[in-house]
Amino acid sequence: MGIRALCRDKRAVQELAERGAEVHQVDYQEEKQLNELMEGVRCVMLIPENSNNRVQEAENIIRVAKKNNVEHMAMLSWVGVDEIPKEQRSSSEQNRWKNMREFQQIEQQIKQQFPGGGGSSAAAGQQRNHCIMRVQMFSQFFYFITPLVQQRNAVCLNISPERRWGTVDLVDAVDAIAKLTQQNIRSLDSGSYQSKQLLQFTTQEPVSGMDLANSIGKALGYGNDRVQYQQVDKSVLQEHLKSMSSDNRFSQRPREGGPGTEKPYTFPLGRYLNEVAIQTKLEWFELADQGKAEKTTQDLKQILGREPTRLQEYIKKNSEQFKQLK
Repeated sequence: MGIRALCRDKRAVQELAERGAEVHQVDYQEEKQLNELMEGVRCVMLIPENSNNRVQEAENIIRVAKKNNVEHMAMLSWVGVDEIPKEQRSSSEQNRWKNMREFQQIEQQIKQQFPGGGGSSAAAGQQRNHCIMRVQMFSQFFYFITPLVQQRNAVCLNISPERRWGTVDLVDAVDAIAKLTQQNIRSLDSGSYQSKQLLQFTTQEPVSGMDLANSIGKALGYGNDRVQYQQVDKSVLQEHLKSMSSDNRFSQRPREGGPGTEKPYTFPLGRYLNEVAIQTKLEWFELADQGKAEKTTQDLKQILGREPTRLQEYIKKNSEQFKQLK
């Protein structure tokens, strides 16, 4: 099974190229270029860009995929995005949920253009199938929070202390997507495609801000109760994340075979933490603050065939990586 990866910046997927993927740097506004690269493709995994043209670029991919008779379209979205009202009641509410609403729009486009239905009568190529994969916040995000812990002796998020919410290890998500892709190809080949149209990758144990503070405190080598949890205005977190985008600690990926479970490709780089990425994450934390991000499902566990990595376990196993960011 060959992999063709389209990207805005080849640096982001260099490891894919080294592992044999066919990598192309593209302009998502250039439909002719997309059309050429979609030829012969059977399955597409859409990861919406953190750009100001996110919806239009995604719609271009969806339209070209349909034109080229792609059999299966999947996308990565957010757990809780369905909790955002589709109606724009006011300009302030529209701005408040701008990015989550965009993910809603893209999900809807995929459902309309690749309605699918599956079942044993769905012969390969005769139905355009889809799968929406919603995820909670990736555990790797909290590397960005560690320098702020050093400054304030506190984990600072725009989430109420009493709220619980979920995280997912990016390594688990990647493994699950790889397994699903292989399963879907086999199903399409056999002419009996059967798959859920909505998967929600969640933790089995939602956490609170204090749970996160305790775990990070232990990873950094602080004593009991040294690191507290503080709910802050999102502007505080926004300014901190902006500073992390150019911080040298997030300029390079760690080497292969280092301590912990982190893969070089899963460590977050500051250069991809642009304004749209920051605002998207802040909006998801607002969802968490409203109690809409603590959902638990068996989807990830069933696909992996094991328990997904809990946040506390993830931080403990990667404590050396967290210490390097103090």
